Amino acid sequence: IISINCFFCKNKKSICIQLQRGKVLIAEFPKLLEKLSQTDRYVFRQRFFEEKSQAEIAKVLGVSQMTISRVEKKIREKIAAELTK
Repeated sequence: IISINCFFCKNKKSICIQLQRGKVLIAEFPKLLEKLSQTDRYVFRQRFFEEKSQAEIAKVLGVSQMTISRVEKKIREKIAAELTK
């Protein structure tokens, strides 16, 4: 499993993905989002771009914080899989 961190690049149109090994890859944001479900895209945007907590997102979606934690893990795994193809 690859651990990743996501953050905006300076151009705000791409996100930088930092892999556990210290390598940084730049990916076009829209292309990555296409691979996610609507709910996953919502969670991704809220967590990484709006900087909302898992508890805040869970409250809006009517689920537990643990559910959002699991969704976030699944999102990270999907992005990592896309980047390592």
